[in-house]
Amino acid sequence: MSDSIRFSLYKGRNDAPVTVLSASFWTLANGIKIEAAIIGQSHRIICSQEGRHFTEYIACNELNSETDAVDSIALGPGVYHESRHKIENFIYDCRIEVVPILFDDMSAYCRSISTSADVNVLEHHFPASCKEQKPFTGIVVDLQESQYYTVHTYPESDFSIISRTRIDL
Repeated sequence: MSDSIRFSLYKGRNDAPVTVLSASFWTLANGIKIEAAIIGQSHRIICSQEGRHFTEYIACNELNSETDAVDSIALGPGVYHESRHKIENFIYDCRIEVVPILFDDMSAYCRSISTSADVNVLEHHFPASCKEQKPFTGIVVDLQESQYYTVHTYPESDFSIISRTRIDL
């Protein structure tokens, strides 16, 4: 399973065909609009302001895309990836870790990160496969701090993928 999970970052709006299970829309304190979607045990986040966009995916398979990724890396146990990019007028600062931790639920993940009290959460739970613990994918958006966090749990492989992304102009 972990061999096929990838982080990808695209300049512009990347609307690769995906099945959206849950979605939400928010506006950060700095005016950037966030379109967050859970797509299977994956996520897509499209950020936009004044007609400019970038798109982030953590997805379980290669995306068919017309454009090349600005940043892309395979995610497996022990991987740590930090990146900082200037895309259009955005300053995108991201940290992704694959950790040997399985969070019981979204509340447990939220307690593990430092955020303001005013956060918004999008989550989706999946049926348990080989263990009693159900996998889930979640996105936490801290509007005031202009950042978001994501979590993807894989109980069948005993790891989670966690990330923190801050977006400035």
